[in-house]
Amino acid sequence: MIRFQGEITAKCMTYIQKQRKKHSFIAACVVTGILFVIFAALSFWNRNYIFSLINAPVFGVLVFILTYDNSKNCSNDIVIDNDGIGFDLGGKRCARTIQSVKRVVDFGGGYDIIFSSSHKTASCVCDKSLLTDGTIEQFEQLFADKMIKAD
Repeated sequence: MIRFQGEITAKCMTYIQKQRKKHSFIAACVVTGILFVIFAALSFWNRNYIFSLINAPVFGVLVFILTYDNSKNCSNDIVIDNDGIGFDLGGKRCARTIQSVKRVVDFGGGYDIIFSSSHKTASCVCDKSLLTDGTIEQFEQLFADKMIKAD
């Protein structure tokens, strides 16, 4: 059994916030692009081109604001064994299988376990300094085929 338990360090929280900003930015760009095409088509028929140039970016900014999660909501207790991964999130205990892990990103201060898209919870961050049971070598051996290094 491998267990990470305790409060996430500032280094890991910085990584989490950076990932959340990146995902929100991508969502905003996709929505802006789709809306720009729709508004451009509508303005083509109405001859009101300024409508698409102003409204698509406005909606994109709104999507970024609405999707960006600035909370400090992270799991403080992550247990990994042969059966799966268990973690607390938002006061609920979540469980995932080892097979549902898409990849594990080693970002230096910890690991970001990314699950397949079929789960609502897309990832789980393990802070290396919070390892209470097991070893880093056991963790890396368990996910050796899915491990990648962050840029």
